[in-house]
Amino acid sequence: MSRFVAITVVLVAALGWLSWRLLDQDRALERQRTRDRLESAADLVAAELLRGIAEIGDTLGFLVATGNTAEAERRGAALPTDALLLLASSDRLNAYPRGRLLHTPLAATQPEPAPAIFARGDSLEFRARNPAAASDFYEAMARSRDVSVRAAALLRLGRTTRKANRVHLAAAAYAQMAGLGDALVNGIPAALLARAGRLTLWRETGDSTSLQREALELHDALHSGRWRMPRSAFEFYDAEVSRVLSLPPAPHGDAHLAARMAATEAAAAFWTSWREDDGERPDAKGWRAVNVNDHPLLIAWGTRGDRIAAIVGGREFVATLMSGVAPLLARQHAALSLSDEQSRPVLTVGVANASAVRVSRSRSETRLPWTLQIASASSASGTGVAERRRLLIAGMAVAGLLALFGTYAVTRAATREMDAVRMQADFVSAVSHEFRTPLTSLLQLTELLASGRVSSADRRAQYYGALKRETERLHRFVESLLAFGRADAGVAERRGEPFEGVALARDTVAEFARDVAASGFTVELSAPNESLRMTGDQEALKRALWNLLDNAVKYSTDTSRVEVDVSRHSDRLAIAVRDHGLGIPVHEQAAIFEKFRRGQAARDRGIRGTGIGLALVKQIVEAHGGTVGVHSATGSGGGSTFTIELPLRPHPTAVSS
Repeated sequence: MSRFVAITVVLVAALGWLSWRLLDQDRALERQRTRDRLESAADLVAAELLRGIAEIGDTLGFLVATGNTAEAERRGAALPTDALLLLASSDRLNAYPRGRLLHTPLAATQPEPAPAIFARGDSLEFRARNPAAASDFYEAMARSRDVSVRAAALLRLGRTTRKANRVHLAAAAYAQMAGLGDALVNGIPAALLARAGRLTLWRETGDSTSLQREALELHDALHSGRWRMPRSAFEFYDAEVSRVLSLPPAPHGDAHLAARMAATEAAAAFWTSWREDDGERPDAKGWRAVNVNDHPLLIAWGTRGDRIAAIVGGREFVATLMSGVAPLLARQHAALSLSDEQSRPVLTVGVANASAVRVSRSRSETRLPWTLQIASASSASGTGVAERRRLLIAGMAVAGLLALFGTYAVTRAATREMDAVRMQADFVSAVSHEFRTPLTSLLQLTELLASGRVSSADRRAQYYGALKRETERLHRFVESLLAFGRADAGVAERRGEPFEGVALARDTVAEFARDVAASGFTVELSAPNESLRMTGDQEALKRALWNLLDNAVKYSTDTSRVEVDVSRHSDRLAIAVRDHGLGIPVHEQAAIFEKFRRGQAARDRGIRGTGIGLALVKQIVEAHGGTVGVHSATGSGGGSTFTIELPLRPHPTAVSS
């Protein structure tokens, strides 16, 4: 048995190892399949992105060749909010859509009035410190037909009237100046200077309502890209407005404005670099990735002679290049990430698994401006792999459980079979002993009588009585074996006849008492005087009671007394047989009524018995519609009480067990 268990343990261990190996191989195979799929996806994605950038290059080549501003306007209007289109030459810079460029690196070229024109007014204002007289002079100059002179005069008029506390005149001068449109004063649009002047006016006069309104209007105008100005001017006036509005420096936490500012700075730096590189112009077409203030940008350009067209775009613009990539990634169950040459993230499409297989393509491999990385994404394919592995694990687990269950079943069956063989061997040995004892006595007594060595008539009578008792004992034992065999085979037929239950108990106890009197045992009977009529097989019931009495004598120890109590419980007759013997542990009390089962204490003490007596009692009693039970206390003198309960109602004429 131990070898069989050891073989099973080895089998289960081998099955577990095989399961682990299969799972490991499945994981390795799946990773290889995933890698092959991602390698193919990386090549397709790189080709699609390269095609998209090449199309942009073709568009820019067309624009730089034709100089078509209407087409540039149309193309620029279709760009995302973080992108702009440049159409420029060495001395000209246009951005589309208009207003997208916040400031420009190209200084405005407009004739400025000679400083000598305003020399007298400046002298009155600063040397003579007479702002009122200076205001009269500037007011006269503000009626000039030259718009540049008029704009410069109105700026000075607003300043001097403000100094003279002539608020209404200052406000009127700034309002008139704001209407001059794109006129420049020192390279700054007159409209911008007018709003800045009013901002100073309302601050000095303490008009907070007008100050806030003017600051909001100036803020919106600056960020609308309405005016062409250098970067220094934009930053100066934006900082002034931010202080009034209690805002942090631009972009004030506005992601949209931050993207525009980054695109503006990148465009200005790119155009300046191209303009300054007179000897070596860039190739006819090109593209590169840059990063401005942590904003990744793509610059694509096309040049022809001294003209250039370029697109500068941020993440939103790069995302538009993914229009053909997203379906491809979905089909391949992959996620894409782009990073620049400093490994800073540019764009991500899809969500990769934490432990996903990853495939990279460098900039040199793809000719793209970014490093490309493809990884497995959560998808139905991953679900299928997990489901396959779950089924594999479940199958191996079921196989292991079946092996363990089979081992348990075989072990249990083998154990039961061995127990049955042992019990049958014990039974054969006990039966042999039970036969040998009376047969030995019969043989010895018969030899003595046959040899004529017993001359006394009293001794012969005594020996004949002993022969009779041993013969009856042997007869009872044989009848018990036959009755048990018939009952166990289910063919026992019992007579159904009326009889008096108390009388049956009295007669059986009296007969048994005479039989064991020579051994020093006494049997005490307590029975009612009433007549309790029953129906059944008297011989079978007598045999059952005799077996209980015989067990009581066999298992008694120091006390040679057996007590029998006959009583009536409602419509049932109860016969209780009590001894003062070994007692029966609780865990053995149910098993002793099974065939060939004997208590451990009886086996340890070598008390004779076949293990079928109580099983026969149970069969007989249950065949009569009754029950048999035991109550016992273990320990010396604790004893056991076996109780038979039989129905008093009339029983069928034939009883079958």
